[in-house]
Amino acid sequence: MADNTVTALANRLLTRVDKLLQQASPFHVFPDGRLNNKLLEKARLRLWADWQAIIVVPTGSTVLANKIAEIELSRVAVTIALAIVSPFQVDWDVERFADRVKVSHPFRANPEHRKKLAKYVAISSFGCISEPATFVDQYGKILAWYLPQILDLVNKGIVTLAPVLDQPGPKSQAWRSQGYIIPPDSTEFGIGRVTLCPGGFMQWQERLQDNLYQSTTLSSPVVQDWLCEMTATKQFWSAITRVVAPDQYHAGMESVSSLNSVTPYHRDPGASASMYDLLVSLGKGHKAILDIPDLGAELVYEAGAMVFICGRVLEHGVPFWGDGERVVIAHFMKDKVHERLGVPRPSFPSQKDFLDKVGAGKKGGLKAIQRGGGDGRRGRRGKRGGLKAI
Repeated sequence: MADNTVTALANRLLTRVDKLLQQASPFHVFPDGRLNNKLLEKARLRLWADWQAIIVVPTGSTVLANKIAEIELSRVAVTIALAIVSPFQVDWDVERFADRVKVSHPFRANPEHRKKLAKYVAISSFGCISEPATFVDQYGKILAWYLPQILDLVNKGIVTLAPVLDQPGPKSQAWRSQGYIIPPDSTEFGIGRVTLCPGGFMQWQERLQDNLYQSTTLSSPVVQDWLCEMTATKQFWSAITRVVAPDQYHAGMESVSSLNSVTPYHRDPGASASMYDLLVSLGKGHKAILDIPDLGAELVYEAGAMVFICGRVLEHGVPFWGDGERVVIAHFMKDKVHERLGVPRPSFPSQKDFLDKVGAGKKGGLKAIQRGGGDGRRGRRGKRGGLKAI
């Protein structure tokens, strides 16, 4: 039943994204088999105007309503469509880049590694970005999706978790359990971390013959109440994942909720190169920045932003967030769990598969899932640059 709901939402979202992309340009952006950057820029400006208009419209919904409003679907569709036509391209191949990077403990990371890496690959400098965008490698594989201001009014459901997050619990040396900062004012959301894993290995027991276990926190009545309240919202996030990364959706994710902590720079050791982390930024009153040094990009990471990032490949961190309270729901995958279950690694989403939909000259549309004013540059630094034909 849950999968049918996600499928229905994903198809509705796909239809809207498809229509927006087709209407964004009177001509197909690959008129002669090569990407026409002028046509792409015109499509971006049109969708930017649509995005500016819709983000100021309140959705009027709450997580407790347990349903997704039409305005929410429209807001997400415009944000995804604008990200598709707003690509930043690096000059390296993600798979070869992944072979060179090293995964180390976040608090023991060697700063010299970045300097050594720069000798082999050209590190871009895209600067501060506050509007929807995608980041692609030289062959058009999508490394990250940046979807700011895509969410609205999810915080009420997070408050439910405060009793679990504020419990002292056992001491842990895991880096995700460190770095918490108590705000000077009273906290609304709590301070701490809770992991919700439907199936994973115990630490140091990751052989194929080892058993998989659920997180003990899943049996908590408070957590069960929160999951119930968040049902429609989580299904909506799954539908978004199914649109931007269908292979990732089918592979599945586990989730971590973390509140009021800094995130040290790191790469995620448990994933494969093509696996996205889904990061959902919530909270209130904070000015967090998601820094991605490998892209030379700083993403405005305020409440309401959603980011899909190849966390095994791209170093990332949140060094500060200023005032307010910061909440993040991080969804991530474990490659060894997938190997244990016989699940293949997801492929990288291809930029061309999405850009092919831009312009009325495209025959057909997005494949349905079967059931089972300004110049649009405000808030940006750096140069997008022309894209190569793929």
